[in-house]
Amino acid sequence: MTIKKTGNVDTASNLLKSHNITLNAASLHMLMEKAGFIEDAEYLSASGSGEIKKCKVLTNTGLKYGINE
Repeated sequence: MTIKKTGNVDTASNLLKSHNITLNAASLHMLMEKAGFIEDAEYLSASGSGEIKKCKVLTNTGLKYGINE
């Protein structure tokens, strides 16, 4: 799937701070995961070590509100 960036993109931490929300990004991510907006994903390390790394990505539902970078 190709997603075209439109508008400004910022981190969850910066957006929370700019809107004076006293929640940290880790807490937001836990809430988003429970609501089905983000999920765990795995990817191969870019270092060439063959190591599998984990990260959080937006689900199809979550992509209505942001982008995966």
